[in-house]
Amino acid sequence: MTKVFNSDWIEWIRTNLDAGRDKDGIFKILLDEGYAYEAIQRQMNYTPSVPLESLANPFSHAARAAQATMHGAPMDFNKVFKHNANRMETDKAEIYTIADFLDGAECAHVIELIRTQNQPSTLSSYEADASFRTSRTCNLDGLGGAAMQAIDGRICRMLDIDPGYSEGIQGQYYDVGQEFKAHTDYFEANEIGRYGGQMGQRTFTFMIYLNSVEEGGETEFVRLGLKFKPQRGMAVVWSNLHADGSPNQDTMHHARPVTKGYKAVITKWFRSFS
Repeated sequence: MTKVFNSDWIEWIRTNLDAGRDKDGIFKILLDEGYAYEAIQRQMNYTPSVPLESLANPFSHAARAAQATMHGAPMDFNKVFKHNANRMETDKAEIYTIADFLDGAECAHVIELIRTQNQPSTLSSYEADASFRTSRTCNLDGLGGAAMQAIDGRICRMLDIDPGYSEGIQGQYYDVGQEFKAHTDYFEANEIGRYGGQMGQRTFTFMIYLNSVEEGGETEFVRLGLKFKPQRGMAVVWSNLHADGSPNQDTMHHARPVTKGYKAVITKWFRSFS
């Protein structure tokens, strides 16, 4: 059955076109949402200026490789330009940013959900430093109805990974002074037995900033010299593994303390097995 544009999507297209945003990027997002190429052409009155293969899912090769590696197949991340995603200039890790992955209304909706139900964030291993992680976490599974489910599905489609390979989506909230000191997302050798279970190691992290923090709150990859300032709707995506499937220590990152305002994010992790 052909997917038909509803009024919300038609308004979204018009708003983004009127704002002068990249038409090829808009086209690609609509392809990822499941709309037919010809239907998008008609609705936008536009034909992409790049070949169709350049609009292919930007992460599918790397994501599928990340799944396959735990079965013994080596990763072979492709190095070509990934449309609508900006790859960081480092050969030590696979890291991307995606501007405006969520719009302002979506971000505001999720922030309110996080504020309704959150608890002190936990750690997968004992840490003597009580100030190591001081944020609060909200399990967003089952909250927000269809709108939250749509965001969760969009994340999976962007990575081209079946939802069965993913953990439940979470929200994190940081007030002034709160942080998560330098850590990695993959399970350490002493953690994998307890937390790996049937799903195995964490492969990809997909994080979305829900607000533009007034001051502080940067995500700093401490071994790579990369620091991201929270911008509303922007996603930061990275593989936690090397090409051979081993944990990549260079993905260590620090959620820097918020010094003014607050910080809210979505985090979704993917695993080796479904």
